[in-house]
Amino acid sequence: ALLRLGRPAEAVDAVRPPVHGPLDGSNLYVTNTELREVLGRAFDLAGAPDSALVQYRQVLHAWQRADPALGHRVGAIRARVAALTAGDSVARR
Repeated sequence: ALLRLGRPAEAVDAVRPPVHGPLDGSNLYVTNTELREVLGRAFDLAGAPDSALVQYRQVLHAWQRADPALGHRVGAIRARVAALTAGDSVARR
């Protein structure tokens, strides 16, 4: 919701703690990889491409053998990583 409202820095603050906390203590029904996907997008939109790349790469590693249903998400992250590593930080936000 914070990303949709254009408040990526607040989204980083909201998503970062569950990523670094214990898996059984988050009380969230979301995977760590999904949290990292959102955290990567929040960093990306907040203008922190290096931090976004760290998160995106972890997602790609975790989803290297993902179900085909995740194919569009994996493809989008791969494209974003390619754009960020090429220095195109505004492409496809």
